[in-house]
Amino acid sequence: MRIGLVGGGSGGHFYPLMAVSESLREKYSAADLHLYYFGPSPYDQNELNKHKITFVKISSGKRRLYASIENYFDVFKVAWGVFTALLKLPIYYPDVIFSKGSYTAYPVLMAAWILRIPIVQHDSDTVPGRVSIKFAHTAKLIACSWTEGANYFLGTLKVPEDKISVTGLPIRRQLNPMFKIEKSPITGKHFPFIDKALPLITIMGGSQGSQNINQAAMAALPQILPFAQVIHQTGKYNFETVKRTTDALFKEEDLVEQAVGNKNQYNLAELKQNYFIKDFFYETEMRELYENSTIIVTRSGSSQIQEAFAYGIPTILIPINETISRDQTKNAFAAMRRGAAIVIEEKNLTPHILQNEIMKILQDTKGLAHMSASARESAHFDAASNIAHILIRFCKSHF
Repeated sequence: MRIGLVGGGSGGHFYPLMAVSESLREKYSAADLHLYYFGPSPYDQNELNKHKITFVKISSGKRRLYASIENYFDVFKVAWGVFTALLKLPIYYPDVIFSKGSYTAYPVLMAAWILRIPIVQHDSDTVPGRVSIKFAHTAKLIACSWTEGANYFLGTLKVPEDKISVTGLPIRRQLNPMFKIEKSPITGKHFPFIDKALPLITIMGGSQGSQNINQAAMAALPQILPFAQVIHQTGKYNFETVKRTTDALFKEEDLVEQAVGNKNQYNLAELKQNYFIKDFFYETEMRELYENSTIIVTRSGSSQIQEAFAYGIPTILIPINETISRDQTKNAFAAMRRGAAIVIEEKNLTPHILQNEIMKILQDTKGLAHMSASARESAHFDAASNIAHILIRFCKSHF
């Protein structure tokens, strides 16, 4: 069996492909199963090596939502990518192409359509991406993370119901709570200072970090740290700035008076032990954080939301502005409708609002439990396995 994988403009597109690859490898030996990743770059060569996936370079261009001279040049990159895909796909001739969308997938999907290679799509968001929409009627089957995404294909695009399946988002085994991970004396101790007696607030701005989230979080720390631990992912480019600011904050000898039903005063310098910053979280670190977090403050990419669902963690979602990412706001409000999240739009993000929402959740024990239960009810733990079965079915149809 030969399966082609496409879609890798971001980790949100790439790593679900790896989750499906894990499930495929569990079911078939390397001799029986050949996996290929088509794209402009390997994105994460270590992951491809781990899953024995062959990288095949096929260029692509990006169609930006804003005016840019690069849009003009990228038209030629896309055309060259389609031409290259038409030459290379017959060499490997996969039985099926599995697409996670993104601009990197377009040339391969166009060539697959011309060569009559079956396409199976997966869309992560509540509103499908442009490439997923383009090939909606070409694909043999469309898997969706959200019922809202499935309804868009059914209602707006008039895709037949038997071509739609709500599977949830494929989550890698290392991050999936369904699977126990063997822990060495080192693994699982990335944050040995976590105090089980205090709630843990994890703040993440995505792999690149978010300056707006960082600023609001730093200003809210004096009001939060007397009641909770905070682990803060700053992003690589913001780390030094955040560290300098918070180091200066914790040197202060000022007393902080709490106005949330507590008359005690706290010395800022003494609160430093409740705060930890890091530029980026790796997979094993994320597992540990998911297992210990009481609340997660994060962007609202589908991966962040669906992984929090899997662990039953209430979230405070701060979507990227719709002029930059049209899907994050809709993802956030979909999670809120399920009772698992609170949404703060970026234009409304202030330290006071962030602090109030965190404290409101922490002080409402019943509300916290309800949000946690709602998150778990919204989770799909077996998405990777279900999609692997779908792909195998299409492969076997060729035999």
